[in-house]
Parts: sequence; C-alpha cells; structure tokens
Amino acid sequence: MLLLLLALFFFWLVLRDVRSKHPLSEDAVTFNRIYRLILISLGLLCLWFPFEQWRFNQFLTEKATLLGEGEAINIHCDSAIDAIFEDGVGRAGTAYIEARQIIFHYSWCENLKNYLNDPGGRLSRREKFSLHVFTHEVMHIRGERDEQKTDCQAVQRDYQAALLLGVPESLAQDIAVDFYRNQYPKHPYYSSLCYPGGPLDEGLSDSTWQFL
Repeated sequence: MLLLLLALFFFWLVLRDVRSKHPLSEDAVTFNRIYRLILISLGLLCLWFPFEQWRFNQFLTEKATLLGEGEAINIHCDSAIDAIFEDGVGRAGTAYIEARQIIFHYSWCENLKNYLNDPGGRLSRREKFSLHVFTHEVMHIRGERDEQKTDCQAVQRDYQAALLLGVPESLAQDIAVDFYRNQYPKHPYYSSLCYPGGPLDEGLSDSTWQFL
C-alpha cells in the first residue's frame, strides 16, 4: 500500500508540473523533461513491486487450488508493512480454513521465490523448507487441523507440490525425499505413524514415498 501511495504521489507531481502555466526558458524546458522522466520512472518502479507480488500471489493461488483438490484457495504474501500487524508472528504461514485463505508471513514468500528461481542451487535451510511450508498450509485448507496429520499429508505431497510449482522432475524427487528422510524426523510435527504403509499413509499414486 505504501508503494502504491508513493506511485500516486510521483504521478501527481508530474501532473502538477504539466499543468503549470509559468513560461519557461529553453534550459528550464529541458530540465522539466528530465524531471518528469525521473518522476514517471520512480512511479513505475513503485508500481512494479506490488504488481510482481500480486502476480506471485496469483501463481501460488492457482497451484494451491490444484494441490488442494477443492474450491479456490486464496494466498497472500505479507509485505514488510503487513508484518507489523500480522497474526502468528514467528510462524512461516497461517491457514484460515473457513475463509480458504493462506497468509505467508513476511520473508517466507521471498524464500519460496528464491527456491523456485534456482531449486538446484545453493539454498539456505529456510529456502529449502519453504516448499514444505506451502504444502503444509494447503493441507490445512483441506480441513485437517491436527498438525502431525497435516504434516504427514504434506510429506506425501511435497513431490506433487514441487512439480506444480515448476520444479524439474528429478529435482522434485530428490528434494521431497531428502526432506522426508533428513528433515522431517527432526520436525516438531513429526509422527511415528507417518511412513509408507503406516496408519497415515494415504496410498497416493504420486506420493513422495514412491521414490524411497
């Protein structure tokens, strides 16, 4: 919102300058053209970041809806300003089941963007974990409130989620399996019932577990 207000302010300055009736020298005319160009560039730059964030939100919304296999799921990425007022400080994301909305808290969408831009690169632990956060919150929207059951559902669908988000198949397999084998056992939501053939196995045809 702050960037949108700044964009409007820059465009207003341009409009005010255009409407000015004061006679100008040739040098002043040249200066005004440069001045207006700078203001327009700043205004467009301020609009670009919200547009990019909106486009990423729409991308995640589309993929979350497919992964959730139900009605539309709305995803919103908090900005730095949103973070001041956001619920669930310290969490990566919050799912509002009744509203079918997921809020990814500040920095986590950036982690996911970095992950998707270079899934095979040198990523931080948070960037690697961001894909599982996406899958986990979508599982909540499907109606599951128990964190351990939700996380087990997510573990089984991390491979699906990676493919939907555009990760190459070989990397999607490796990343999903690596999380299940090495990260999931250390996770607070770990369940000893979550394993192939176990009580929480959903028998999915495209489960992460097919690659174990």
